[in-house]
Amino acid sequence: MKKVIFIIGQTGTGKTKLSLYLSKSLKCEIINCDSQQLYKGLAIATNKASKEELEKVPHHMLSILEPTEKKYHVQKFSQMATPLIEGIFNRDAIPIVCGGTMYYMESLLFEDQLIIENNPNLFDLDKLAAKFSFDFENCDSNPEYELLSIIDPESASKFHQNEIRKIKRSLQIYQQTGKKQSEIIQNQKRKLRFQPLILWTDCEQTILDNRLDERVDKMRQRGIIKEFEEFYLNYRQQFDSERGIFQAIGFKEFIPYLKIKFQIQTEKVKEEEKEEEKEQGKEEEKKEEKENLRKRLSDEIETQPKEKYSDNLIEKEIDQQVLKRKKINVTKIDKDMEKKNKNEEEKEKKNEQEKDIEIEVEIQQKDIQEKEQTKGKGNLKEKDHNKKTIEKQKTPNEMENTKKNQPRFKKKQKQKRKKIDPKEKQKMLLEEGFSRLKLVTRRYSRKQKKWIVNRLLDKVTTYHLDTSTPQTWEEDVGMPALKICEKFFKDQSLEEFEDRIAKKEVFQPKNIRINTKRKKNKKKKNKNKNQQSNN
Repeated sequence: MKKVIFIIGQTGTGKTKLSLYLSKSLKCEIINCDSQQLYKGLAIATNKASKEELEKVPHHMLSILEPTEKKYHVQKFSQMATPLIEGIFNRDAIPIVCGGTMYYMESLLFEDQLIIENNPNLFDLDKLAAKFSFDFENCDSNPEYELLSIIDPESASKFHQNEIRKIKRSLQIYQQTGKKQSEIIQNQKRKLRFQPLILWTDCEQTILDNRLDERVDKMRQRGIIKEFEEFYLNYRQQFDSERGIFQAIGFKEFIPYLKIKFQIQTEKVKEEEKEEEKEQGKEEEKKEEKENLRKRLSDEIETQPKEKYSDNLIEKEIDQQVLKRKKINVTKIDKDMEKKNKNEEEKEKKNEQEKDIEIEVEIQQKDIQEKEQTKGKGNLKEKDHNKKTIEKQKTPNEMENTKKNQPRFKKKQKQKRKKIDPKEKQKMLLEEGFSRLKLVTRRYSRKQKKWIVNRLLDKVTTYHLDTSTPQTWEEDVGMPALKICEKFFKDQSLEEFEDRIAKKEVFQPKNIRINTKRKKNKKKKNKNKNQQSNN
């Protein structure tokens, strides 16, 4: 069995750094296993290897797909990557499969992955629902998820209701094979395609969160926004958030910002076009005026002798008359402006006088109130006593009516929403985009770790490398990884590195027990639903 190095880990844990470090000492070639780096474009957003790094080590499966490609899937990746690995063996080099798309990695690790044609034409949801007498109208939440929970509750428990594509895929598998996806996965024999050496670059979550935030800030400095703007301009008409590179982390988060920015730009272009049209109209008017004047002058000149006039004199007279008309219009405009300014000044003076009067009235009212308060302190007790006696004299029906008439809550005055300037909104959306990008990358790193712990550690021996302290990276990560690789390819024992073997029990979170209980309860509910539907 041929030997292959697999470098796995969460985003931001230094997978590429380790692959380049190993390639210095070993004759290696790197195969990309990141689904978004397969596509052309968004080099900063997808964190592709730099030109210098690509020159040092041969890289494969990088920027091979057009951004508009929609039919690419896991099976195609494994079909393309396996012959590349064979070619690397033929060149007497070591293949390093490096990336964070875990199901792509899984397709290369194991031979017997579930391969079913992902053809939407073969999938008929209505037929499947009719088979189980499932009514879409009576669904409270996602109907496809509820249908899957009846057909295959085990698979449904692994998905969130919003993961529509995965839910449809498992329903499609059932319709094409007549078997549940969970049963097929259980019956599969997990045969390894190669003899793998799996190196897991891990990091403490709090440290990794800070590192990912810093990484986003660096991306901003490198020009990620300019990259998004250019990409959006080229491919906005073919945008599909559920396919290909368009679902890359980062791009989706900035779509609101990009929409507003280019909306403002289009409005500016329209305004400029309108101004140009106005100027063109003015020039045409000038031409018409000159032509009319030329006709008049030509009629006058015909009566006079030819010696007194020439073409130059005619043009000069036309220009002078046009200038006179302009001056007349300008003087009219100036007079109108003077009138407007005078009216505005008079209004301002009146407003100031009214304000002064209002302030004086308020001061007088306050003085009167203070005097009344000092006089009426002694009479307060009498007023309270009179109120109580009046309330006692009222009948219970009258009391209820008074309570009903009294409003419970004071009505709040409707506040007028301030119109936000589009440029300010653009800035707000830009900052929101960066904060969302940070949040999404942190969440994605947690997802990746869950996959490694739940789907890999109990099946294949995985060597854990802690990248939490960058100061001692070579001691903690680089040197141990190189020693493990050297001994692995020399067929020497790896007993001294047994303490680095990752165990599921150690890395599994404590909250997993609570989740398993919830899953059991869900299974019971789904069983009851199945029994009711069968009856």
